[in-house]
Amino acid sequence: MKLIQEKVDNWINTNGGYWPEHIIFMRLVEEVGEIGRVLSLKTGHRKKAEVEKIDLEIGDVMFSLAALANLNNIDIEKAIEQSIDKYNRRSSNSSEENSFHEVHSPT
Repeated sequence: MKLIQEKVDNWINTNGGYWPEHIIFMRLVEEVGEIGRVLSLKTGHRKKAEVEKIDLEIGDVMFSLAALANLNNIDIEKAIEQSIDKYNRRSSNSSEENSFHEVHSPT
């Protein structure tokens, strides 16, 4: 992930610099919406002649997320490790096996 953040940082710095934080966040939300659109097309909930590949949209989300993390001096790898630890604690605190959905719910 650190390499991804470095690549995004290099690209942004050679292409005009970082956008304001709220613009990056809005871009991230837009890209997540694109994933939803692709999933709707893929599952047949919406029709289109050619369904886009979800990998491109996930790439766009990762780019925006890395830019937002860089702007806030956040190490994505460390943040993911903290999230996994949080999910593990939630899972181990339950008497029954949890699905990702149950462990991922906000508390």
